Amino acid sequence: SRPTSVQVLQYLQLKYKLSAKPLTSDNKPKKDDQSAQDLPRFRYTFYLDFLASEFDDRTQNALHHLREQSSFVRILGSYPKGSRLIGPIKNTLDYLSKVPIINTDLPVVPKSDTKKLKIGIIGFGKFGQFLAKTFTKNHIVICLDKDDMTLQAKEIGCQYFPLYDIVSFAKYNVDVI
Repeated sequence: SRPTSVQVLQYLQLKYKLSAKPLTSDNKPKKDDQSAQDLPRFRYTFYLDFLASEFDDRTQNALHHLREQSSFVRILGSYPKGSRLIGPIKNTLDYLSKVPIINTDLPVVPKSDTKKLKIGIIGFGKFGQFLAKTFTKNHIVICLDKDDMTLQAKEIGCQYFPLYDIVSFAKYNVDVI
């Protein structure tokens, strides 16, 4: 029996995007044309990232069946389990692993002598808060958000500016945003 698109996707252990697009007016047949009834109302497009070798025979077979059922299949990446590097990337990494690390005995600058950066974070959601927690250990952090994040910023140890006060945020003269 012929596999369905879903079975093909399950075999490839895919992270995929499926979208259906209606035919456009310039490629729709006329109503009196007999072939109008044979064309699908939607065309399916597949963008694939999968955990198998693209060149494996079983993968090629699965992709062949998928291409029979779809007018567009784009492979974004294939990531075989237990794979190894080959070609110029492998050669470069092999070369670099043999390069000796030379200790130049440069003086280590104590942390107290390093200049703290002023870092501005725009958007203080979960990721912005994660960045702030990380950066406040060694730097001065200010944040800007459309929502009131005063309490969260205070807990983390950074200064909060509301979006309507973007001028004050800009006057802070940060080193990095």
